[in-house]
Amino acid sequence: MSKSSTQFDTYLNQIPHFKQYPLMRPYVGSNYSSKDNKILLIAESFYLPNECKLNKESQHWYNANESKLSDYEKRWINCRGLIECNWNSHGHFIYRELNRVMMETTGEGFSSVAFMNAFQRPACQEGRSFQYDCEPIDIQKAVDTINAVQDILTPNIVIFVAKYPWDLLGNRIKEKSIAQKYTFVCHPGTGGRYWHNINYRHGRKKFVEILQTN
Repeated sequence: MSKSSTQFDTYLNQIPHFKQYPLMRPYVGSNYSSKDNKILLIAESFYLPNECKLNKESQHWYNANESKLSDYEKRWINCRGLIECNWNSHGHFIYRELNRVMMETTGEGFSSVAFMNAFQRPACQEGRSFQYDCEPIDIQKAVDTINAVQDILTPNIVIFVAKYPWDLLGNRIKEKSIAQKYTFVCHPGTGGRYWHNINYRHGRKKFVEILQTN
């Protein structure tokens, strides 16, 4: 996997949340800027080990910074590091699957897109949806951060790769009106129930169609 481009970092570094947690900055593929249609993928949230306390209370998290995390914990929120690693663990399935589908469809994987998580506080329990933790401040931080990223990366297409953040944030993100297309697909980890279900309108088939059309 190619290293994330640092082309936009001067501006991404000025986003308030990334001043506190720079490891959470989006991954930007090395070929992203050369694309006629620049795609920003938005997943749901990071995780931290269950024993970590910093993310359990929203105000505590947003008033702190990544220096409060151990080196081991920092790896869990390192957006670029997660995409650039070997994807061996179960938790890396989303990256493996998205990359596989992109490679099969366009011949290019993550190197051609940008990627970030919607919610800027990691879920409170490993592997659990952020819907069980979400508070109004999480919604506002998500909107502010995604919209700031849009201003900088100016994507043509924004694709949420999880339904929950789309349902909660999609309309607020669309109001920015930077991209020509805002849409979503379900989380690739839903397997045969949704992602691979050809009768479900928002699974793998839809993701392929978006890639082929654009």
